[in-house]
Amino acid sequence: MITLKSTGITIGKAVLVALGVPYGIAIVVNSVHGWPQSDISQGRFSKQLRPSRVLSLNYAIIQQMTMVRWLPLVLQADTVHKKANPALKDLPFGDNGLKMDVWQPREKASEETPVVFFIFGGAWGSGYKEIYAKLGQEVADTLDAVVVIPDYRIYPKGNMTDMVHDIVDSIHEFRNQCTSLNHSMNCDKIILMGHSAGAHLCAMTAIHMVSKNREMSVTIGTENTGFGELSQPGGADSQEECVTSIGGEMEGGNVCVDIPCGKSGEVYDQEKQVKEDQGQPFLGGCKEERASLDSAIMGVIGIGGVYHIEDHYGHESKRGVEDLSPMWRAAEGLRNFAKHSPTCVVPGLTEEQKERLPPHMLIHGMNDSTVPESSSSIYADILAEAEVPTQLRILPGGGHADLIMDMMEPSRKWYSAMMGTVMEGMGTFLGGQKKL
Repeated sequence: MITLKSTGITIGKAVLVALGVPYGIAIVVNSVHGWPQSDISQGRFSKQLRPSRVLSLNYAIIQQMTMVRWLPLVLQADTVHKKANPALKDLPFGDNGLKMDVWQPREKASEETPVVFFIFGGAWGSGYKEIYAKLGQEVADTLDAVVVIPDYRIYPKGNMTDMVHDIVDSIHEFRNQCTSLNHSMNCDKIILMGHSAGAHLCAMTAIHMVSKNREMSVTIGTENTGFGELSQPGGADSQEECVTSIGGEMEGGNVCVDIPCGKSGEVYDQEKQVKEDQGQPFLGGCKEERASLDSAIMGVIGIGGVYHIEDHYGHESKRGVEDLSPMWRAAEGLRNFAKHSPTCVVPGLTEEQKERLPPHMLIHGMNDSTVPESSSSIYADILAEAEVPTQLRILPGGGHADLIMDMMEPSRKWYSAMMGTVMEGMGTFLGGQKKL
């Protein structure tokens, strides 16, 4: 009898621990983040404390904890940045106190050396350029390119629109300073390369450059996604206003979304006038200035990118992290997911705009659990339908962070495969000038 009683107590304790620890972690994590709620149609506490959701969140946290294995590379990158040429790092650009680093090949290159702008990821809410100093130098040396790594206003300092404008500003400022950087390079041959959220921003930057403040029709699927009503808080009225402002018709429930050129949604002419009144150059302008920028973009390389925000929101929901993620807030709420999704925006471009989109190479790991490889596959199909030259490379066994972090060191598993694939893409963009 005593044995049975002690066994029961042991089992009871084990059950309490098995339930208490995961729930305790879920409660602490949500409390620290203020119990965020992306979809107000669902109960805040009841949603976060569902058993399946608690288990999913704990598993996602365990996955995040494995990121500690990249700490040695991050520390090495910090050392590389500290030893970098002071004249080529922390170069200011734009009006928001942002800076960029320039990494040049150690061996002098020709005047045809291309420029690679690397945009880091971090779920639109974390990351900074110094982490990728080692990557910048390694890519510069291996691919014989000048690499520029700018910071941008991550959430909450900026939203996705602000981030795109920051990238455009960095490109504009770099081209202005191109001749003074004391290195042979061709500033009219720029390749955008980004990872994860950075790949998304590269895609949106390319779209932004060719859109030139023209209103575009963005397709939002009519099927019930199961994640609440995406029109909140605008609702039906905002959809009708959009259709009226564009002068089109809404067919099959599709919603037209205007994508403005000015920062923070301002009308272009108003912002341009303000800049001129202040005697400042208009960075990232929408007319002749913007045209010269988009013609300099030779291609886009996206690595493990998010290209459909609503789809990724669904994936984050399955992992139990969609409310904790900065994504929905950086996108300014669920109702704005479509206008920040390249997969939704590209079909609404005019034929002339589609023709001006640069070629793309999309790289994704087959085993990526953070961003499913379907994200790149679907966007590649959309680009192909728009007749944009596109290469899709799915790497069997590849994950999410490992593809980009392994590019920092030749001894890492994915170094050769990733450098070779990126070089292949650059060779295509530059007309065969880069060879493996």
